[in-house]
Amino acid sequence: MISTTDRYFSGETRLPSGERTGVYNNWIQTDAAINPGNSGGPLVDLDGLIVGINSRATMFANNIGFSIPINIVKEVINSILDNGKVARSWIGVQCQELQNLESWFGTDINEGVLVASIYSKSPAEEAGLQAGDIILKMDNKPVSARFAEELPAFYKKIADHPVGSNIELTVMRGDKTIYVTVKAHELGEILGEDLECKEWGFTVKAITKQMAVENQLEDTLGVYVSGVKRVGAASEDGLRRGDVIRGLNEITTLYFQDFFDTYTVLAEAEAEKILLTVKRAGSTKFVLIKVDNHKAVEDDK
Repeated sequence: MISTTDRYFSGETRLPSGERTGVYNNWIQTDAAINPGNSGGPLVDLDGLIVGINSRATMFANNIGFSIPINIVKEVINSILDNGKVARSWIGVQCQELQNLESWFGTDINEGVLVASIYSKSPAEEAGLQAGDIILKMDNKPVSARFAEELPAFYKKIADHPVGSNIELTVMRGDKTIYVTVKAHELGEILGEDLECKEWGFTVKAITKQMAVENQLEDTLGVYVSGVKRVGAASEDGLRRGDVIRGLNEITTLYFQDFFDTYTVLAEAEAEKILLTVKRAGSTKFVLIKVDNHKAVEDDK
C-alpha cells in the first residue's frame, strides 16, 4: 500500500561519490518490502503498471520503503537515450519553506519561495540575489513553497530551463519588488569532471568550489577520490573514498588536468607502482599503489 506520494527528506541525501540526490523529486512511501539490495526493482499497482522504481529501504521503521516516481524515471531515461546524459540547469540558490515565516516577511499564505542562502560566485550571486529574498514569480508565473515538500518542484522548474537561457524572477526584498534575470548554468559545471582509473582501481573527480565547501576541503587543489573498487590495487594498498590526491609520483601539486595527463602516460606505460600524496582528515600521507602485485594475482586466475 502507498501511504504518501510526496514524502520529503529534509536532510541531504547523497550518493557514495558525494553528490546530492533526490533534489528534484519527492518519494513514494510504501509498505511493500524493500530490503537493502532491492534498489532498481519496480513498484507496481494492482493493474501491473509500474508507478515507481524502488530506491531505498528504511532503517528507522519496519515495512516502509521509498520509490522514485515513474515520471522522473522516464524523463531521465529518455534524456540519456536522446542526448547521452541528463542536462539540468542550476543557478546557485538554497531555499527553505516559508511556513511560520509569512508574518515576518509579510507574504500571503502560499506565496513565494524563501532564499535561505546563495552559493559564492554562482549565477544567482552574480545576478544580485540575496539571502532573505522572496521569489514570487519565475518567468512571470507564480511560485510558492510554504512547505518543505514543495521545494523539489521549485528546484525542478529551474533545472528544466535550457542551459544558457535566462530565468526571469520577480523578487520581494523588504517592502520593494525587484526584477532579476539569472542565466542558467549547467549543473555539471559545479560537479566536476570524472575519470575512471581502471588500471589502478579507483575513480576521481575534479574539485570545484562548491565541492570544496560541501566536503569541507581547504581548496580546489588535487583530485577527489569518488570511489575505490572493493577488489583492486587501490583498495588493497589503503586508498579510501573521500581522499584528496594532491601529488602523483614526482608531481607534488596537481589539478585534474595534471592528474589526467600523468595517469594516461603511466597507464599506457603499464607502470608497476605509483606513489600518491593524499590529504585525509586534515593530515597528509603517502599511499603506494602496487599495480604489478594485483595484476599478477589476476593473471594467475
